[in-house]
This record gives sequence, structure tokens and C-alpha cells, in this order.
Amino acid sequence: MNAVALFACGALWIGTGAWWALSPVSKSLALRVSQRVSRSLAPLVGPAALLAAMTVAVAGAVALTRPFGMRDGHLTGPGWFVAGVTGMGFVSLQTFGAMVVLAKLGRGRETESGSSPSKAQDDEIS
Repeated sequence: MNAVALFACGALWIGTGAWWALSPVSKSLALRVSQRVSRSLAPLVGPAALLAAMTVAVAGAVALTRPFGMRDGHLTGPGWFVAGVTGMGFVSLQTFGAMVVLAKLGRGRETESGSSPSKAQDDEIS
């Protein structure tokens, strides 16, 4: 059971990360969040999601140390469930945080005026 459950959790985590990275819904959500946050808080949203992911991972690890999570040094059925859900939350928050950071970097600062083409200069030496 342990090998099958480990494989299932790994596939679930990878699938969650792939969905967050490739889904147009998650991309538009990250872009909307990055646009709606004030300029002073904007640099903090992505890193806050990354820190929240770490908190979820630590909380899940602590939950696994409870009697329902492990027995005789092995994960129980509920323990595998907690590990799967914790991993999904961790991967989701990590991917979302990275997408918000990248959306902010991609937006950049755009200017209203366009640049004019440069003129070729003659080889005049004064």
C-alpha cells in the first residue's frame, strides 16, 4: 500500500502543479490578483503565497505526527490523505505565488510615448 499511495500522492502533486501552470483560469487569476493589489503591496503578494505554502507544508508534517497519521512508523490511510491534500495545497500555493511574481515582472512599466527612430548621422567632424 505504501508504494501505491506514494505514487498516487506524487502523481496528484505533479498534476496539481501542471494544472496551475498550464490552466488559463489560473493564469488569469494570477494576473488579476497582481493587477488589483496596490503598488505598495504588490511585491509582497507572490512571496506571501510562497511563505503560506511553507506554512501549509509544516502544518501537514505536524498533522502527520498525530496518532491518526502514523502507526508503527508507517503512514495510515488518513495519514496518506493528509499527505496528499497537504502536497496539493503546497504545490498550488507555490505555483500561484510564482505566477503572481512573474505576472508582476511581465507587466513592467510601459510608457505612453513611443520612441522615435534614430537618424543616421553624417561623418562630419568639427
